[in-house]
Amino acid sequence: MVPQKNRGFTLIELVISIGVFAVIMLAAVPSISKLGDSRAVAPHDQLASLLTSASRHARSGVNGSAWGLYLPYDMVTRRTDSVVMFSGNSYATRDASKDVTLVFDEDALLTSVELSGDAPSAGNDQETVFFALTGEVSLNGTVTVSFRGKTSVVTVSPSGFVTTGP
Repeated sequence: MVPQKNRGFTLIELVISIGVFAVIMLAAVPSISKLGDSRAVAPHDQLASLLTSASRHARSGVNGSAWGLYLPYDMVTRRTDSVVMFSGNSYATRDASKDVTLVFDEDALLTSVELSGDAPSAGNDQETVFFALTGEVSLNGTVTVSFRGKTSVVTVSPSGFVTTGP
């Protein structure tokens, strides 16, 4: 009779395998949790990018018109679902077929929107327009975006240049 060889894992091998797997998972979990935090600056970067695109479109004379950005945020909750880049002299009279909509993360807050121009601000200015060819803006100022505990400021200068900062 030929001796039969046992196949399978011993209890010690199983415990060691589970231990190695647990150590690997413990090392990976902090890296995975920080992955979500890396998006913490995304909304202000996206807003700045869309403002810069509107400015460039206006300076280049795309569609032969001004370009603007509409911020339809709730004045109480300071939240917005989206931001719209539009072609035209105002959001109300825009060419809606040219709209570019940026969907905002639900955790993003527009904690402060301080846009003003030649006329006094009513405090609820929700759009700015970059004039065709010059790129100058109807309303300039700052938009403060808070997202997951981090705050960033997007600034639009009177000449239509966009910058970001903490």
